[in-house]
Formats: sequence, C-alpha cells, structure tokens
Amino acid sequence: NLRVASGNAQSGRIATRLAQDLVLEIAQPALAAGAKGLAGVPVTWSIVSGGGSLAAASGTTDAQGRASNQLTLGPTAGENRVRATLAGIGTLDLVATAVDPVPAGSVF
Repeated sequence: NLRVASGNAQSGRIATRLAQDLVLEIAQPALAAGAKGLAGVPVTWSIVSGGGSLAAASGTTDAQGRASNQLTLGPTAGENRVRATLAGIGTLDLVATAVDPVPAGSVF
C-alpha cells in the first residue's frame, strides 16, 4: 500500500519549484512476507500532465520506506500531475496546481 507522506496538493507560481518536496511512503502491509525491508525499493517518477519537470527520473526508498522528489511546475496555469511507480508494489499520483501570478484580462 502506497500513500502520500507530504507535499501533495500544493500550489505555486507557474514555472517555479514547489516549496515542499513530494514525498511518498510504503505502508507496512504492502510488503510481502519475507521482503527484505522498506529500503531500496526502486521508484520511477514521471510527469503525467501539466508539463512540469522533476529533479530526478528515478530513485529508491530510504530505510523508512520513503522516497521524495522536487517538482518544478509547468509553464501554464492548471494541474500538474506526477506519478510514482514502485516496482512490484504499485503507482501513486500526486498533484499540484500552477497559478498565474497575473490574473487573466489584466491591463497595464
């Protein structure tokens, strides 16, 4: 079982890095009997929507079963969706919202 540990549902200005890292964790019941532990599970990160970018395309979980990544939001306002895939365990989507600092229709 995967779950979000922190960093989900943030918002920030378009094309900027989020204030908090995206962090997921493996819940204990997800580990099969005889598993070697929480550490070292391969994680693949990908952008599903929004056109943002990630600091890393892949990594592994730490001793607490957590993995994190940094998201820079896409160039347009709207949802940015990131997918983490953990080998043999499953996938988890995290979302953030990019906001335009200048309201549409503003005249200067």
